[in-house]
Amino acid sequence: MNVTAATLDTKPLDRFLWRKDVPICADGSVSARKRDVYLVILDQYASIDEFRAVFGVDNTPFVKWLESRGFLVAGRATTRFNHTGPSVADLLNGVTRPVRQEHWQPRDPREVLNTAVAEVFSPMPDCVAIRENRTLARFTGLGYHTVNLGSWFPCTRYNALADENINVYAGEFREELSAIVYQSTVARLMYVRDPEGLRRGILREFDALTRKNSTGAPTFTFAHIICPHSPYVFDRFGAPPTATEYKDLYVGQYQFITEQVKKLVARLQSAQAEQPVIIIQSDHGSNTDTRYFNRVFSAVFVPDSRPSGWRDNIPASELLDWLFSSFFGCASAHL
Repeated sequence: MNVTAATLDTKPLDRFLWRKDVPICADGSVSARKRDVYLVILDQYASIDEFRAVFGVDNTPFVKWLESRGFLVAGRATTRFNHTGPSVADLLNGVTRPVRQEHWQPRDPREVLNTAVAEVFSPMPDCVAIRENRTLARFTGLGYHTVNLGSWFPCTRYNALADENINVYAGEFREELSAIVYQSTVARLMYVRDPEGLRRGILREFDALTRKNSTGAPTFTFAHIICPHSPYVFDRFGAPPTATEYKDLYVGQYQFITEQVKKLVARLQSAQAEQPVIIIQSDHGSNTDTRYFNRVFSAVFVPDSRPSGWRDNIPASELLDWLFSSFFGCASAHL
């Protein structure tokens, strides 16, 4: 798929045509800069102010470290929701949400089972909005190879509309049937309750993020890492935790995952001749204190530029619109 600033190959967008609210940057304004883009969702990763106020730990050194590597860090970023399903859907779709047509039916029989399983864990509208999101459609329109690095959460574990799916939990699932069998049987329950399996899965997700893209096209990678969210399987040094109190367990896992993010950022920034765009975003905070229910962690690295319009209190629903507008030169997706 070849895309220039003035042309767009729309054939791959057929899978998204049911959506009527997707500006695809087809007006010739698309920037020629086609860097790889990594969107990493850290589940229940508290904002800096929440971590300090509620847990008594100052994570400012991490912010300073990110800023020293060129990141923009929003100290007062917000979300409209404090649960994963609606929050991630909001991030990926912006202020509008996809609306199904009355006659819509799953395009693939496998989606029937997938939908039934996912609906047990999260309201169907949220799963639909996550799977068939506007961000995936826009990167497809820009000529990107899209990758879904899945978690064990049903709404993000597999995306039939992505070009490639990787799920490292209980083995690597690259096609949907195997993933559904795992997800819809007792195998998943056994795995999620297995601390060692969860530890391996989280670490494998970080490793998978640094795999080289062999397609030749720029790549958009979406990764949902369910950490520092429970179950608590790491202390601050990466060993199985021995703490018993909730706050100690959360702090230990939070500190460990922070170190993994630092290693990931360093590898991504040094592994490619042209540095990628990197977004580190939490879906919501710890949900421990109602004062911080709408606060999230948000940090973005945009190579070779300092885009305009960045705000310290940027809402999650506007973050990706800001990226498309400021870095790619697309018109705003807000309708």
